[in-house]
Amino acid sequence: MKALYLDCFSGISGDMFLGALIDLGAQVNFIRTAIKKLGAKFSLKVEAEEIHGITAKRVKVIPKENSRERKYKDIRSLINNSALPNRAKEIALGAFEKLAIAESKVHGCDFSDVHFHEIGAVDSIVDIVGVALAIVDLNVGRVISSPLPLSRGFIKVQHGTLPLPAPATLEILKGAPIYPDPRTHELVTPTGAALLVALKCEFSAFPRMTVDKIGYGAGKYKDSRYPNLLRAVLGECELTKESVWIVECDIDDQSPEIFPVLIEKMMDAGALDATIIQAIGKKGRPKFVMSAIASDDKRMGVARAIIDHSSTFGVRYYAAGREVLDRKTIKVDVDGVNVQIKVGLDGDTIVKLKPEFEDCKKLAIRKNIPLASAVQLAIVAADKRGILVGKKIGKI
Repeated sequence: MKALYLDCFSGISGDMFLGALIDLGAQVNFIRTAIKKLGAKFSLKVEAEEIHGITAKRVKVIPKENSRERKYKDIRSLINNSALPNRAKEIALGAFEKLAIAESKVHGCDFSDVHFHEIGAVDSIVDIVGVALAIVDLNVGRVISSPLPLSRGFIKVQHGTLPLPAPATLEILKGAPIYPDPRTHELVTPTGAALLVALKCEFSAFPRMTVDKIGYGAGKYKDSRYPNLLRAVLGECELTKESVWIVECDIDDQSPEIFPVLIEKMMDAGALDATIIQAIGKKGRPKFVMSAIASDDKRMGVARAIIDHSSTFGVRYYAAGREVLDRKTIKVDVDGVNVQIKVGLDGDTIVKLKPEFEDCKKLAIRKNIPLASAVQLAIVAADKRGILVGKKIGKI
């Protein structure tokens, strides 16, 4: 599948990200025209610049109107009501939502009413929506990033002087791998961090892939010691390979009545899946094997949930690998009910799709029809949206 690897040796910002994608071949006219339909008045310049001997693309956004504060809910409405491709809308909305939630936590206000100063300006809207459009234009199905370098120092913003990493950046990067960097200027901006999260980015060293193109995006800061660049590598990957943990225990002294609650608690703790299997144990006793699949960061939480909510005195766990199709969820409207369609992708091509059971259950109750009929209505609605096996996801 087509994958994008971001080598963030000098961090990531919105303009660096957009410049690197344009250097990979994203069409500037496509990006410029689509964003101008949002009503933004600006000039977008893309120039080649040599940094430490490497030619990169520098993106410059020149507003043609005075920058003004915008509330998150206003930006959300602007994007929702636009004619942007659905996937670009999803990415841009996701990034702004992450920014709004982070800012609201830092400043102690309701996220819908967050006033965006820097990120509400025209240039930042161009960066976020531009990256979303470039991802669509390049048909990227999977985004992977290197761990992120975080510097120490201070930065002046409208609120005053903030420590680095900026509080909003650190809030957004919860769960992401980071490492300290000796540089004292801002390396990872809130916008760069929010875009990674909105793209459901994986974090790893260079993945196994066949390299097709390499692009570089230039950052604003001039550094005589390090190239202030973002390197983007576009290529083909096989099925998504993941390292997971199997967390298990055996129970032979507890009523099966607790099992539904135990599965619920394992899932709440972050398990990717949970299973209970009946077996025969020592001395010929009937027993049950509790088994959960968990990512590395959720492993201990899942183990704790099993111990807290069952009679076991301990759990065992071991590493495993799995290969999965890339997945995406698309909402369709079925007679006023939002039904999520889970889509399995091979590259940017749909190879499997399935309506979510709980949404179909709500639809069946709402319309007083059999569940099987609700599932069929959801499939028909997906078909009308062009969500079909064999269809390219970027065209939906």
